[in-house]
Amino acid sequence: MAHKRNLNKDKIISAALELANEIGVKELTFPRLAEKLEIKYPSLYNHYSNADQLRDDMAARLFRVLNEEVSPLLVGKTRGAAVTLYANAYRNLAMKYRGSYELLTSTPKQSNEPLYEEASRHGAMLRNILESFELNRPALVHKSRFLRSAIHGFISLNMLGFLQTEREVSTEESFQHMIADIIALCEQR
Repeated sequence: MAHKRNLNKDKIISAALELANEIGVKELTFPRLAEKLEIKYPSLYNHYSNADQLRDDMAARLFRVLNEEVSPLLVGKTRGAAVTLYANAYRNLAMKYRGSYELLTSTPKQSNEPLYEEASRHGAMLRNILESFELNRPALVHKSRFLRSAIHGFISLNMLGFLQTEREVSTEESFQHMIADIIALCEQR
């Protein structure tokens, strides 16, 4: 039981991410979260005014985890190796946090400083990866948008079951081919 005096935002966010994996982020409510934490739901209002604030903090946590997992892997990596590491880490995080993955695709609110900071840090990391291809500014923006859109689209379609019809070709193989194609496009400048 999470006693009221031991309850903090970190514990709430962790429990919310776990619960979202079980029921989905759209089904996450204060009463359901309170039940998981074994507290009375009004106690959550001591930490959050509403569920949207909690979801913003959940998104900030997801971006932070992604940033912390990917950054050390990128040391000394550039171009294709860096893109591949990034894409695989992003997809792995999405699969680990299936129930709250969609929070990574929400627009970061400047009013939520941790979310804005982590999302900005993530964007800078992606730009640094793509800058290793020596792209001009417009090409870098286009490739960044394309990479994130392709990864997100693949993850979303896979989660929804749309990529399961061709059983003789694994989704893993398709994902790696997609990333290789994106790298080839970046190499072309």
